[in-house]
Amino acid sequence: MLLITFNQENTILEALEGAVSQDYPNTEIIVCDDASQDSTFQKVIEFTKNYHGPHKIIYHKNPKNIGIGGNINQAVKLSSGNFFFMTAGDDISLSHRVSTVMNFWKEKNHSVDLIACYLKDLDSESKTHELISVA
Repeated sequence: MLLITFNQENTILEALEGAVSQDYPNTEIIVCDDASQDSTFQKVIEFTKNYHGPHKIIYHKNPKNIGIGGNINQAVKLSSGNFFFMTAGDDISLSHRVSTVMNFWKEKNHSVDLIACYLKDLDSESKTHELISVA
């Protein structure tokens, strides 16, 4: 999972919890912070120090802000996996996100190059709203 973040101190812990809750084995989680000015990166460090689960977490903070595209590219460089699951510091992934996508890919005989999933809008109180479909 490539978890990109910038100034998301209020949501980063929930995003990390969703990432480490994945039921797919050996998930590598790359957290790439784009020079946040708030406590986002410190929260990532503290979370990682206290995490003792099955997934590998790698974190990095860019010395200067390089934008979303640059931050994604940096996360890709830091990864060792063959599959990329994009997520951000304000995204909360359900525990079966990666396994659902991988199972779909296998059902399609590995012939799909890009898979996107639905998402639900959450408000500041974590109430879900409409399902958002991306075509």
